[in-house]
Amino acid sequence: MALLLYGGLVLVSLVLQSTVLASVTIAGVKPDLPLILVVIYAMYNGPVFGAKFGFAVGLALDLTVGQMIGMQAFSKMLIGIGVGLSVEKLFRSSLAVPVTAVLLGTVFDQFLYVLGLALFGVSVGWKGIVPHNILLTATYNGLLVIILYRGLYAIGDAIAYWDELFRRSG
Repeated sequence: MALLLYGGLVLVSLVLQSTVLASVTIAGVKPDLPLILVVIYAMYNGPVFGAKFGFAVGLALDLTVGQMIGMQAFSKMLIGIGVGLSVEKLFRSSLAVPVTAVLLGTVFDQFLYVLGLALFGVSVGWKGIVPHNILLTATYNGLLVIILYRGLYAIGDAIAYWDELFRRSG
């Protein structure tokens, strides 16, 4: 049951990412809603779930975009593991923890993606990309997670509740 609910959540995030959020840019940069989901639910469920969820979200994003298939899956899987491991002992209901995790996760995700592009021979302008794309995307995601965190955390609670109810009922 949880698999279907998380899958639906990923589908909604991909639709929002490619439609509504694609037109809501700041200085040419758009937020990364799938990454925010990976960070929040890796915090909520731990590193093993974070790895699986990050890989699935990244692969869905790769297949949606259709270029460099596997890059997003790899980077989001690593972020899911890292966030899941690093916040296990932290007080997650504090807003500072998810904002910091999203900021650092975005910087790492963007850096891995640009590094992957460079490794595959795509010309990358490091001087313009780092301050513009990476830092602005991290800031945008950090602001967005302030708005979305409580709701996404409540959705995680609801998914856990319905999954447990479904398991007990047979």
